[in-house]
Amino acid sequence: MPFKHGVDEEWKQRLEGEIERMKSIFPTMGIQKALLFGSAARGDVTESSDIDLILIKDTEARFLDRLEEALAALEPRVDLDVLVYTPEEFEELVRTRPFFERALKEGRVLYEA
Repeated sequence: MPFKHGVDEEWKQRLEGEIERMKSIFPTMGIQKALLFGSAARGDVTESSDIDLILIKDTEARFLDRLEEALAALEPRVDLDVLVYTPEEFEELVRTRPFFERALKEGRVLYEA
């Protein structure tokens, strides 16, 4: 993943490694699609950057339970903001919320089943 120059190389490598590690876990979580968005997807990484993920999966779990499950499975080693939606929820959000439309447009698909 290409990052812009001027950012601490060690931090860039740490984020890249964490993203790769998480990608290997997605298949075990029943994830249909994982979307990286925010500064890491754009390559605008700074020393305070975190990983922003949208995970899409079929689930009946309540929203907060989904987040807890994702964090427990991924065991993040850097700051992680994760959102978990069903395919239907995400489709509706993309249609009705500019934030999600932009995340889909500017984001990078990390995994797709």
